[in-house]
Amino acid sequence: MNHGVKKNKESGLVGLFTVIVVFVIIAVIGIFSYLLFFSIPPRTETVLPKSLESANEISKIQFVDLTKVVNSEAFKSLKPYGPLLGVGTVGRSNPFIDYKIEK
Repeated sequence: MNHGVKKNKESGLVGLFTVIVVFVIIAVIGIFSYLLFFSIPPRTETVLPKSLESANEISKIQFVDLTKVVNSEAFKSLKPYGPLLGVGTVGRSNPFIDYKIEK
């Protein structure tokens, strides 16, 4: 005699359906997480504008020894046309004090 629990034939199918739905949801979340965090994004081809193509040519230039440039007559004939710029005062001496106190 089963007095307390009544078992329905459909409850077995409902339980199986719930397990399948939960499994599918977990699988979708897992696949989405993998694609979002661990997969390598596909590379896209970019076409450079004409102005940047010349920059590519400039980057291939082989530069000469710097001492030859500094010791050349053309470099020595250059004149400075302005004073050297300094950094000056940067920031406050104590950034944690109140503005009213600092003078």
